[in-house]
Amino acid sequence: MNQEKVRYIYESTDGGRTVYRRVPGSSLRKKISVTTEEQKIDYEKFLQISDVAKTDPAIQELLDQLYTYWRLKYE
Repeated sequence: MNQEKVRYIYESTDGGRTVYRRVPGSSLRKKISVTTEEQKIDYEKFLQISDVAKTDPAIQELLDQLYTYWRLKYE
C-alpha cells in the first residue's frame, strides 16, 4: 500500500499559546490550542525534535513509526 506522508507547517502569532497547522501551499489551517505552560514546553520540545529529524535519519525513522502508529490507532 502506497501511503503519502503528510507534512504540516505549524504557526503561532502569540508565542505558542495558540498554534495552527496547515499543509504547505494551503491557506486552510487547523487550530491547536496550547493552554498550559507544560503543554507549551512539550510542544517546543516536539518542534526541536522535528528540526533535528531533518538531519538525523534515526530520529526521522522514529517519527515516521510514531506517525504510522498514531494513524492506525486514531484515524
